[in-house]
Amino acid sequence: MFYLTENSWPYKEAEKVLNLVQKKNKNYACFQCGFGPSGSPHIGTISEMLRTKMIIEAFRNLSNDYYVISWILFADDMDALRKVPDNVPNKEDMEKYIGVPICDIPDPWDRDDSFAAHNIRELVELLERFNLTQDDYILYTASEMYRKGTFNPMLNNFAKKAEEIKKIVTHDYGEERINTYCPFLPIIDKKTIHELYEWRVCYTPHEEEKAWMLHFYAEALEGPINESERCAEMVSLFDGNCKLQWKVDWPLRWYALNVDYEMHGKDLLGSAQVGDRIMRLINQRPPLHMMYELFLDEDGKKISKSKGDSTVLQEWLEYTTVDVLNYFLFQNPRKSRKMHFGIIPQITDQYLKERGEEACPISFSMLLNLVSITNTNDPDLLWEFVRNYVEDATAEKYPLLDILISKAINFYNKKILPHKEYRDPTHWEYITLVSLRNAINRVRKEHEAVIKSGKDLSEYGGEQKVLEEALTTTIYDVGKDMYKQRTLREFFQMIYEVLMGQKSGPRLPVFVMLYGMDNTIKLLDEIIKKNEYLFKQLEEKNKKNENIL
Repeated sequence: MFYLTENSWPYKEAEKVLNLVQKKNKNYACFQCGFGPSGSPHIGTISEMLRTKMIIEAFRNLSNDYYVISWILFADDMDALRKVPDNVPNKEDMEKYIGVPICDIPDPWDRDDSFAAHNIRELVELLERFNLTQDDYILYTASEMYRKGTFNPMLNNFAKKAEEIKKIVTHDYGEERINTYCPFLPIIDKKTIHELYEWRVCYTPHEEEKAWMLHFYAEALEGPINESERCAEMVSLFDGNCKLQWKVDWPLRWYALNVDYEMHGKDLLGSAQVGDRIMRLINQRPPLHMMYELFLDEDGKKISKSKGDSTVLQEWLEYTTVDVLNYFLFQNPRKSRKMHFGIIPQITDQYLKERGEEACPISFSMLLNLVSITNTNDPDLLWEFVRNYVEDATAEKYPLLDILISKAINFYNKKILPHKEYRDPTHWEYITLVSLRNAINRVRKEHEAVIKSGKDLSEYGGEQKVLEEALTTTIYDVGKDMYKQRTLREFFQMIYEVLMGQKSGPRLPVFVMLYGMDNTIKLLDEIIKKNEYLFKQLEEKNKKNENIL
């Protein structure tokens, strides 16, 4: 990652982690990313993983690989299903599983052991497309950690502080929620009970240091319920019979796994602050955090997890490269940003500009316009046009360009072609196109004469540079001459709409070089011939005016 410099934010975060690990006198650093597998992989999860990878890379460089890296991906698969995602089959049938831990819900696609396992597999496979494999991280699941008893010692410690933890979590809750809140969520007959009344933690007889059971009522003492009708429930706190509420479960992981660093989205800022207070309550040091802003859709709204927004990621991988996405995620994570297919050309071009012409001599936008004009799906044909601009260019010499040519074809076919709207020129625009055609033809003849003369152009920057400057001057002169009462922007917009069927386009001189002057003249000739009737109408109008005079 060429953009990872010592002054970049991943290095600054890595330096904080290095200082913390040294203070703890540890020989390893533990980074954690978490996600809830209640739906398709979310852009927040992928961004956390990719950004954490940047920090880990910076940490390794700063520490000279002295410390062992422990990178945990934690799947909260014991979370109860609250809402059925829109993208599942037989959505109505899934409604009966509301309140059931997602690790205990059958996979509606009948591919995996559970609904949670299906979504976890999807995430793992998607991460592989971003060059992250299970050799890079350790996958833990809540169901395994709770049900195998790994969390039992920590749950016991949390039980001792249950009332104090409740006060921390509910400090800004309303009275009704405070009355029903318990840090522990009992799971009875595979159903999670969220509202408890008059609960208390029971301890092993003669051994108050060890929590034993959670005693609670699931009904309030009001309305038709009276004391004799209430049924007390008893459930073990351990081995997966109870799960901690989210804001308590998060610090449980930090405590149990000795986590040093975990970033989170802006929407979880309050939860992180509560988690830090709980860690201090049990005399543990909270991990370091970095809050990142959320991703927005085309309308500026938060990208919805329930709709399964992995489609956003799939689009990026279909239309650009993993490195471009990494570059996008690297840029100022504390600023909210729109993330939709419409910005892919812009971000790709920003990335290419940073990489330099040595990596890719042609912008992605230019490739899109080349595909648009040629209307081809043949990469070999596009390479022929590329060689008009970059002599002896090959896929071996420019592998990134080779990849982007295929991506440009994908983007054009699915995102541009269905929305192209060509228009015919007006009388004045017809005359302008004729002038442009003649001007480009004049440059072509003059350039051929210079090349034929054998004149050394190296002192002027070489053949390509001289041609680009000649085309630039000529094209702009045509625009200034024909659009005296208007702006050059209107001149170029007319060309894009008539020639390409779109509102905007590439730098025209460079595009003419890429497409070739002969091909550009031929294209203009076709449009001129197609609209020749405009010239005839103009001639007739002029004759009528002469007769009147």
